[in-house]
Amino acid sequence: MGTTYSFRTFLVPTDFSEGALAAVEYAIALAAKSGAEIILLHVMEPTVYSLDFALTRPDITAEVRQAAVASLGQLIEDAGARGVRAEQALVTGTPFVEIGKAAAERKANLIVMGTHGRTGLAHAVLGSTAERVVRTAPCPVLTVKAIPAQSL
Repeated sequence: MGTTYSFRTFLVPTDFSEGALAAVEYAIALAAKSGAEIILLHVMEPTVYSLDFALTRPDITAEVRQAAVASLGQLIEDAGARGVRAEQALVTGTPFVEIGKAAAERKANLIVMGTHGRTGLAHAVLGSTAERVVRTAPCPVLTVKAIPAQSL
């Protein structure tokens, strides 16, 4: 059992929710201690708008993309200020599928992601992206509850 593990690249999916931002914080702290780099990933889900809304706001997808890029940029700045090399990735698709693809393509050693903590009917109906990623990921997955990282 002398196997050693090298976690040099962390994939950190974020939807900018409280749980996801707790995971980003955790990943930055862990990367700062281990010398790993992080890839911040945001998956935009394709959205179908009603005809009325689409006619009045034809540029909504561009606005959402621009806001995501700005938010990712801020997280990269935060990581850099703490000595952690970070880059961003923005893709469109089904979150758990795109997270797995990104981890494989970028040869991530670890996925660090937040959980929303849904239970009961909400969990049954909405499912859990984190749960699906854990089942299908090509590498280990560290899930972080929506509480700030404590004394890493």
